Amino acid sequence: MTRAIARLVAAQRPAQPTAAVQSDPAVIEDVKRALPNFATLPLEEAEAVLHDAALKELKAAVNESEAQANEARQQFTDAQTAGSEAGMQTARQRLQKIQADQMEKFKRISAKSQAQVDALRQLRKPETK
Repeated sequence: MTRAIARLVAAQRPAQPTAAVQSDPAVIEDVKRALPNFATLPLEEAEAVLHDAALKELKAAVNESEAQANEARQQFTDAQTAGSEAGMQTARQRLQKIQADQMEKFKRISAKSQAQVDALRQLRKPETK
């Protein structure tokens, strides 16, 4: 599971920094809060810190979703044991929603991580005019 999350985060990284893209000021502030010494850290190390934070956030999202999914699976098993087709359908739908919500969280966390890395690169390489 951790490798899958790491691949998702890595897939969000562009091969080259995005040129001339202005980062959201809120994202820049997030980076400054996460890395108070961003100006003195080597860029690769600063990026690694941001990616590690994203990975930690993804793991927490996985744990939360897994707990919800386990509840839905138990609900399905209980409905199946009781012979309740409606209960099984409800549990199935709940599980599908949990999985869809989980994927959206993953995408949001990955996008946030990429935006932070882009903002860091922008901060470290001021645009020359």
